[in-house]
Amino acid sequence: MRLLVWVVIWIVLLAGSAWWLWRRARAAWGSTTRLGNVVGELEVLAWATEIAIDAETTRRAESAPRHTPAAGRPIAEVRAEREAARTAYARFREHRRRQRRPAWARDVDFETNQSKRKADAR
Repeated sequence: MRLLVWVVIWIVLLAGSAWWLWRRARAAWGSTTRLGNVVGELEVLAWATEIAIDAETTRRAESAPRHTPAAGRPIAEVRAEREAARTAYARFREHRRRQRRPAWARDVDFETNQSKRKADAR
């Protein structure tokens, strides 16, 4: 009789631990399934992002002006191109500087009257 009680206790313990392990394994399987779905979505997003980056890089490369190195070109042509670029950039900087200058510091045209200057400053 004692042996039968011990066998039943061991069977109950084994059944309980098996049930507990089955529950944990099912939960882990569900987690990995959800994780796999998330990883699949992230792969699709990464692929779409890569395509978008490639398209933007291609667009920028096609719209950017082609720069040819100065090596092998006539010196006079390179010098004229450099001077034209410097002049254009200086004009751009001067225009930007004039726009950002406060109204009280702008050049005053003394040929016009004060009310016209105030109206132009606004």
